Amino acid sequence: AAELIASGTEFASVGGTYTLEELTPETTYVVVAAVTNGKESALDRLEITTTAEEIEGAIELNLLIDALYSTNNAAGSGNYEIVLGNTTELGWDGDIQLVLDLYNEPDADPINAVLPNGIYEPSGESTPFTYNPSYTYASIVADGELLQSPIMGTVTVDRKGAEYTILVEGVLFTTQNEIKLIYRGPIQFVQSETAEWERFDTPQEITFEESQGRYWGNWFYPFSDDL
Repeated sequence: AAELIASGTEFASVGGTYTLEELTPETTYVVVAAVTNGKESALDRLEITTTAEEIEGAIELNLLIDALYSTNNAAGSGNYEIVLGNTTELGWDGDIQLVLDLYNEPDADPINAVLPNGIYEPSGESTPFTYNPSYTYASIVADGELLQSPIMGTVTVDRKGAEYTILVEGVLFTTQNEIKLIYRGPIQFVQSETAEWERFDTPQEITFEESQGRYWGNWFYPFSDDL
C-alpha cells in the first residue's frame, strides 16, 4: 500500500465514486487501490470487464446460423459466407436473417479459417476486403410480408480472440431504407469447396458424438408435423 500511495495516481472522490475514463470496450482491467489516513494504510484489488460498446440504432443479431469458408472463386480469394439472425425460421414480424459474402486473402490454415479485421466494401471482383452485393442481403419480415434486399454499405469486422463483432451499415437496395445490424459472438468456419483440399476417394468411418433434433408444427398443413 505504501508503495502504491507513493507512486500511484491520486483520485479525488465525488460522493465515494471514482470514474475511470477512456476504457476499451469488452476488455478486462485490474484496478489496485490504496488508502491511508497518515498512520495506517490498506490495499485492495478489483478485476473488472467493460461491456460491449453500444451502437446507436443497431439491431442485435444473436444467432450464428451458418459459417462457411472456401476458395472456389475466380480470384482464388478466401470466401467467407456467414448467415446471422435473430431467428432460424422466418415467419413473424421482426424476424431478420443476414447473409454475408465476404472476401479476403486465402487463409493459410483453411481448416481453422479466421475472418480478418477491417472494413469490407461492395465489389464484384472477389478481392480482399470486399463483399459481393449480389449475395449479401437481409431477409426481414414486416407487416406479415417477407422483404429480401441486397445491402449497399460497409461491413466492419473486429475480432478479439475468439469473439467477433460484425457491424453492417448501409441501405436496403430495394427500398433505400437505412439499416444497421450487429453481431457479437464466436464464429467457427466450416471448410467448403476449398481448392487445397480434395474429396475423400476412399470410404471413411466417422463416429458422431453429438446430435441435434428440431420439431415443429407444420404451418402450411395443419395437424401435420415436421421432424
